[in-house]
Amino acid sequence: MVNLNHLYYFYVCAQTKNVTRAADILNISQPSLSQQLKNFETEIGFELFFRNGRVFDLTPKGKTLFEKSLNLFRSADDIKDFIDEKTGQSFASYSIGVSEEIERPFVAEMLGKLLRSRASEFKKFDIISKPHELIVEDLIAKKCHLVITNQKIPRLEPAYTFEFPVNLITSKGPNEIHGASDKSLSSIFSLLDEPLVLPTEDLKLRLEIDRFMKKNHVRPSVIFESNILACTVRAIREGVGCGFVPMPYIAEDFKRKLVSVLGPKQGFWQHSIYFFQNQSSQDGVVQHLGQIIKSYL
Repeated sequence: MVNLNHLYYFYVCAQTKNVTRAADILNISQPSLSQQLKNFETEIGFELFFRNGRVFDLTPKGKTLFEKSLNLFRSADDIKDFIDEKTGQSFASYSIGVSEEIERPFVAEMLGKLLRSRASEFKKFDIISKPHELIVEDLIAKKCHLVITNQKIPRLEPAYTFEFPVNLITSKGPNEIHGASDKSLSSIFSLLDEPLVLPTEDLKLRLEIDRFMKKNHVRPSVIFESNILACTVRAIREGVGCGFVPMPYIAEDFKRKLVSVLGPKQGFWQHSIYFFQNQSSQDGVVQHLGQIIKSYL
């Protein structure tokens, strides 16, 4: 019979693709975990990973075994939840992990609506902002019920995917940008006569912006960069420069006529936001949050 401990070690490593992270989640040493994986490969008679230092990629047989193990460990989670429910040990709190690449005022506003409408169902909510890689680890380790991120998680299906239109935003009023939407992108920048406010190069939104500008052969000067999206939005609103922003991030500023929006209604492109739910978490929070985000679109 297959050693289930070894199978679970493999399952966690396959999700994290990193032996150091997997060891932290499993609360064992990295050398011990590596040895256990080698023992498991010897036991079953084939290799599970292509190894590149401490980073793993699954072999074809490894991918097949991982897919088959998904149902096993999801069933184990269901059994644990059933036992916890019968013994009164179910969680009274709800934990949400949010990627640092999601604009924080938008997160605060969105979750504020959730708390006002659902606070009575749980004793407390835990809202934690971390880099994408760390909140993925928390989800795999079942330390959080829901993850909100702008990046996909390999081999996991999102509960929701939202497409946010990205437009060019400026603090200039309608009279100053009259007719700009009918012009080419280079003509729009000439009319605005403003430098760009940008996210830093390590953020996904910045990669999308660079790709879009390269495709359209525009290279405006840059005056401000930040890895905190709230800072870039604030800089645009204060007239430091113009910038490309997902529409829900500036919805309230637009309603208050603090900014103007240039570009097609559907956006120059779509910026994706994903909800990934802990498989053992069965509740209405994800659905309710989904409805809140849909109201912005």
